[in-house]
Amino acid sequence: MRSIVRFSARNHPADMNIDLRQLRHFIALIEHRNFTAAAQAMKLSQSAFSRSIQSLEHAFGARLIDRNNPLQPTPKGRVVLDHARRLINQTQDLFNDIQQFNEKEAGEVHFGCGPAPAAWLMPQVIGRFSHDYPKVRMVFRVDNWQALGERLMAETLSFIVADTRNYEFDTRYRVQPLSKHR
Repeated sequence: MRSIVRFSARNHPADMNIDLRQLRHFIALIEHRNFTAAAQAMKLSQSAFSRSIQSLEHAFGARLIDRNNPLQPTPKGRVVLDHARRLINQTQDLFNDIQQFNEKEAGEVHFGCGPAPAAWLMPQVIGRFSHDYPKVRMVFRVDNWQALGERLMAETLSFIVADTRNYEFDTRYRVQPLSKHR
């Protein structure tokens, strides 16, 4: 399925058409910091991947990547990255909502977990969830609490399971204790 987002910019002579795939490619490039690795992750040739990024930059009329500084986003690139992440997540939320509306209980959920809960809690939870909701695809990431928090704030994860001590006093997070463990 090809998704097109139509952007209209004020004081811009023409409307822009940006494919959500281009935004996914841009996010992958920022996350991998390497054209080859990002292209492989997106299952594209490096030349097709590079053309996608160039096309996105052309659509915005600006460089989005600083190619001299280990592929860091430019200031305009950071703005595009923030919006791209939200658009991709909102698109997934839309599909999930439609699936639930159709009562198929299908969709996709992205979540993260710290190493300790990943070892002792998540195998049982994932097994039970998969049994109860076989049509739901789970995308599960194990990482340290700082990286998980950043991904949660960037809205690339719906929720995380981690030690509450790192989050309970930070008002940006809604903490729901699951159980107490030493």
